[in-house]
Amino acid sequence: MGQIYQVVLTAGAQADIRNIYDYLLENASYQTAERVKAGIEEEIAKLAHMPESRGLLRRTKSETVYCLSAGVEMVLPDHFYH
Repeated sequence: MGQIYQVVLTAGAQADIRNIYDYLLENASYQTAERVKAGIEEEIAKLAHMPESRGLLRRTKSETVYCLSAGVEMVLPDHFYH
């Protein structure tokens, strides 16, 4: 089995997920909000096993940026790999 990484969500990312959930709860339905939240959590869990499976957007001296989906990026500081 391959290496398992620890995925850490920033406070901003946690707030974004909460805001998405709240928006869907108010403007769509409870089921939609739960389904979207579950999908986000599933994608986050996948990152622990295969972070490189996401499309690499760019790499700098201090970070690597992956594309999770249209308009959603994940930034990993290089110290995550050391």
